[in-house]
Amino acid sequence: MFYDIKDQFPDECSYVLGIFGKIFDTEDETKAMSPEDRLSYHKKNSLPLFDEMISWSKDGLETKKIEPNGNLGRAVNYLLKNERGLRKFLEVPGAKLDNNYMERILKIVVLGRKNYHFYKTAAGAAIADVIMSLAATAHQANINIFDYFTDIQRNRKLVKADPEAWTPWRYTETIASLNPTKAAS
Repeated sequence: MFYDIKDQFPDECSYVLGIFGKIFDTEDETKAMSPEDRLSYHKKNSLPLFDEMISWSKDGLETKKIEPNGNLGRAVNYLLKNERGLRKFLEVPGAKLDNNYMERILKIVVLGRKNYHFYKTAAGAAIADVIMSLAATAHQANINIFDYFTDIQRNRKLVKADPEAWTPWRYTETIASLNPTKAAS
């Protein structure tokens, strides 16, 4: 939001975007670190920046330096409303700084929704939605999607009996227990 209004509020937006830039620079420095070391590093280097930005935002609204109903006020209110979620990378080891990866994965589903009017029934569209969601989740779990769907079809009775065992995050373990030679290859 701040990027979209930087021409209207260059100083204020440069301040917020500059802080986010420093936080992302700090993230670049943590790439080779364990999740616990990364968290500690962010607490030391990013937390003061983040807290300063939140304090600046609250102060701007409280002192009326920022009009709450204007474009800058809406951006600041959005930031404050989402502070808890934005802060997760400072609280949870391994928490991502952004959700860009998941946004890219979800584009598969969004593109499918644009094409749903080509399905004959709403049920067909709903089934396609489930299939795309499973494919995206399997892809994220580094599972060969073709093998995944093939194994689900071949083992449909087992899938029906215990669907949870065949979710993408449990699939590798399940297929290994059924076919140890396939798991070794």
